[in-house]
Amino acid sequence: MSGPPCSFEGDAMRIMLVYTNIGGFHENCYSPGLAYLVSATLVAGHAVSVELVETPEEIEFLKDVFVHAPPHVVGFSSVASQFPHVRIIARTFKRMSPSTKVICGGVHPTIHPDCLLDSPEFDGAIRGEAEAAFLEYLDRLETGDTVETCPNYAYVKAGQVVKNPMNPLVADLDNLYPPDKDTYPYIRAVARAGHAPFFFSRGCPYPCTYCCNHAIAEVYGLTSPAMRYRSPSASVSEIEAALERYPLERIVIRDDIFGLDPRWRDQFCELFRCRIGRPFSVFSRVEIVSDRYCEALSRAGCVNVSMAVESGCPEIRQVLGRPMSDEAIIEAFDRVASFGIGTTAINMVGLPGETEEMIWQTIRLNRRINPNDTRANVFYPYRGTTLGDMCFENGLVDHTRYSLFSNERRESVLHFPQHYAQKINWYHNNWKKIVSNPMDFPDPYSVGCNRVAS
Repeated sequence: MSGPPCSFEGDAMRIMLVYTNIGGFHENCYSPGLAYLVSATLVAGHAVSVELVETPEEIEFLKDVFVHAPPHVVGFSSVASQFPHVRIIARTFKRMSPSTKVICGGVHPTIHPDCLLDSPEFDGAIRGEAEAAFLEYLDRLETGDTVETCPNYAYVKAGQVVKNPMNPLVADLDNLYPPDKDTYPYIRAVARAGHAPFFFSRGCPYPCTYCCNHAIAEVYGLTSPAMRYRSPSASVSEIEAALERYPLERIVIRDDIFGLDPRWRDQFCELFRCRIGRPFSVFSRVEIVSDRYCEALSRAGCVNVSMAVESGCPEIRQVLGRPMSDEAIIEAFDRVASFGIGTTAINMVGLPGETEEMIWQTIRLNRRINPNDTRANVFYPYRGTTLGDMCFENGLVDHTRYSLFSNERRESVLHFPQHYAQKINWYHNNWKKIVSNPMDFPDPYSVGCNRVAS
């Protein structure tokens, strides 16, 4: 069925932004990038709606919303595991209203723009930081100018992906309008996650081979993206504004690395202590944990620090681009605990070249650091990342399973024998019990690490 043609005359441009989390591994359905985009688009005078889709049933509801008033532009934000769902919705929308422009943004098309080659339902993609590029795209549509030279834009022409030059990264995040929490159903995300998520920085200078940050840096021609922050005052003001509007109990600052810049960290923690005065949690890295770091967090009311261990095998950590030693990991967790702050250890199983003995090295290290909480994700190969591309290039990925897969980080899409894939699932599902109960789950291996299989 085809909807009525879209016209810009005498009417504000109608923009629908869609964020899917169908079967997603993350309980949090708040996308800070999309929230910033909502703010910029609203200020520019466009009519914006945000649709969260977390179940297949909500896709049917979204179709009803769409057919009632077809927007001029639909923009999706997608990670790799959500892209199959995004494609289905985009294809449906394009059939219902061929004149509607359907585009995609987010991490997946940013670091793997070749995804457009098999996705004719998309007119194109906006890659990277999209606040300025998206508004220019809309301006060109509104005035009838070509969008094919729009910065950050990628599209397919003659069977090839054309990737336009990128706008520079936003140097000062205070120049952006604060991320929207009204049009974007922030309170739904809070209820779903059980905490209030906040994001105050962008970028990460560490070269983890499985993570998107190094791949995003390459898109911008950088060896590593330096971290950029909103000012401490603007960050605390955002929390204050949210507290005034919503009944927020748990505050989690979900920056990839909290407080890498010590000056920013100290200023933020002091402002938070004086103006907010509530418990909060952060994510960090073992390399930056010091007495000064822990003292600032403890004084501000931090109750938990999550840090990635990933693997207890040093050789696997080298493959992951995380060359820290066991001793450094142990020392960081012990130091945080010594300040009365809880810890969470984040681990990974099902890695290429990993053996079951290596998984037990990770369990052994977790038992030594004795975190308050521990969890294990199953490795997922993201196209565009160093380790993800290596898996695809070496035939390690089950393409059929990958193309239909949304159980990201909970099951493996690699070509493991069935019995080993089942073991990986068992470790993932029982991780806390295994780590916490050595009497019930004794270590079957002696200390040591097999070499990583080539």
